[in-house]
Amino acid sequence: MSISMHEHFAFQEAQSQAFVAGKLTLEEAALVYEALGEIHTDLNDGWAAGTDLATKVVVFQLMGELLWSRHPGS
Repeated sequence: MSISMHEHFAFQEAQSQAFVAGKLTLEEAALVYEALGEIHTDLNDGWAAGTDLATKVVVFQLMGELLWSRHPGS
């Protein structure tokens, strides 16, 4: 489940905007931020070191929902 630099940026942007809009709690936004890490790195397929598979799946699902809601029908 690797993510590109572009995906990393888009995911961080989506979680930030969702938090500001009240769609995510502080805890939810922090979980996404921590799972992705502050910067993209290829050392762990674009994720923060130690991010487990279950968390990656949840983040991917959440990002699909958040990004789709921003661009429905895309």
